Amino acid sequence: AAVTEDWVQLKAEYTVEITDITYETELAACIAARIAEYPTAEDYLNAMFDGKPSMDDLTAKRLAIKAKFPKPVKA
Repeated sequence: AAVTEDWVQLKAEYTVEITDITYETELAACIAARIAEYPTAEDYLNAMFDGKPSMDDLTAKRLAIKAKFPKPVKA
């Protein structure tokens, strides 16, 4: 019986670790995808000093990207 209990405990610990690794991998992919599409610092400087594109346009673009690449849900 003790061997079975040890096995159940060990399996539970590994399942948690695999779940954490999967979440971290999905989160890293989400962040990389967002960064690739976010407006650049130059875009923000142009918006601040030239007004083109507007800050509202950049904010809308950023929010659309966040919706396109939502953060994964941690299990």
